[in-house]
Amino acid sequence: MKTLLYNGHKIEVKLWCKEKIFYDGKLMTSRHTLFGGTHIFQVEEEGETVNYEVEIYCFPTVGMKVRRNGILIYSDK
Repeated sequence: MKTLLYNGHKIEVKLWCKEKIFYDGKLMTSRHTLFGGTHIFQVEEEGETVNYEVEIYCFPTVGMKVRRNGILIYSDK
């Protein structure tokens, strides 16, 4: 599991048989993949709609990139 704390919110990525993305403890998206993929979801933050993209890599190593409204806020690649 990978966890990102940003702007007072927590994004968790769980990779066990199925990719699952949580935002502040709420499941936002999930799917089965072999080599990773991109998950997109929207949330409300301080009265504004915010778009998140979580790109997961599973080969050759596990990693992720997170974008908030198109701006990269985290990358471990």
